[in-house]
Amino acid sequence: MENVVAKAFAKLDKVERIKNLKDVTASYKYLKVMAKGTGLEVHHLIEKRYANTIELKANDILSIAIDKKTHDKITKLFRKKNRVQCN
Repeated sequence: MENVVAKAFAKLDKVERIKNLKDVTASYKYLKVMAKGTGLEVHHLIEKRYANTIELKANDILSIAIDKKTHDKITKLFRKKNRVQCN
């Protein structure tokens, strides 16, 4: 089913694809396919380093598609907060 949706989605123009991904949460691997060519990046909602802890593959973790600037900001914040908690 995912392949059928991905193929149909790929036929949309870039603007439509970005608009339609705005409110989507899905597995990382699925969103990677859907976001291809849009300029959006896919962000794991739970950091992928915890995949084994939650007994999932990193590609199966629920994710969102966001712009690079927002992705970098979130990643930086998570790393900063984690570093503080580990000390």
